[in-house]
Amino acid sequence: TNQEEWLTLLWRDADLKASPMSALPTWHHFEDSGVAFYRTSWGDGATAFALTAGPPEGHRATTLITRVPEWRLSSGHAHPDAGSFIIWAGGRYLTGDTGYAGQPQARHHNTITVGGIGQGDEGAHDVWRGMRQAALDTIRITRATADATGVRVEADVAGAYPPAAGLARFHRVFTFDGKAAFAVEDTIETKAPKTVEWFLHADGPITAAAGAFLLGSAPAALRVRLDTPAGSKTAIGPTNLMAPGKPGSITDGQQEQRGYEIRVDVPAASAVAIKASLTVEVKR
Repeated sequence: TNQEEWLTLLWRDADLKASPMSALPTWHHFEDSGVAFYRTSWGDGATAFALTAGPPEGHRATTLITRVPEWRLSSGHAHPDAGSFIIWAGGRYLTGDTGYAGQPQARHHNTITVGGIGQGDEGAHDVWRGMRQAALDTIRITRATADATGVRVEADVAGAYPPAAGLARFHRVFTFDGKAAFAVEDTIETKAPKTVEWFLHADGPITAAAGAFLLGSAPAALRVRLDTPAGSKTAIGPTNLMAPGKPGSITDGQQEQRGYEIRVDVPAASAVAIKASLTVEVKR
């Protein structure tokens, strides 16, 4: 039996009244875990997104671990996806990540690598084990607002990267107009000139069209336009990763293709700005 079945008994509150799904708010910022969720409605035709930027065990763990010295964090199910986001519309994921991997890597998510270096220790299944909790605690959503004009989420993500990346700042601003238009604006600073690799993923093939990229097709697609530094190279292709191996050898699985990606390679610099405009196109 699963533990969840027993936990359901423990947290059951018979005094709670049943209510419709529509009574729930369509927006919430979970401050401890560092995740912001938004959806236009609870209907089938909703557009929704989620963005994550927080420590793998949450901010509260930073305080608790000092009080429980024998505690050893184990975050093998937490991916190196700080700053990453998913967008859902037309009943499907228009952009997201690649799912469970034997060797999780930041490049499998909608985020960046710096000089080819991703988040945490990407040679291990638990990429966060060797990272300082104090550094991970600096990964955070610094602003999350939603009103009649739209949604704005800002996040600082540099703490997810090991010192070898030489990353001084990675600030991501994610906005949604509440209808169909998203924007992702990244400000990246490094201690010395470094290349930056920027990723965006889709389950199906990505096509180039009229100076933009199209993720998906009818009835729902995401049109992407990029504003990148001079000299940047943009390519589309398959996303390949190492799947989980057999028990005891989880980091030694088979190579698998998991969807497709846009990859932007930015030449070495100490300060980089990248902007992506993403528009949902739904045929009803």
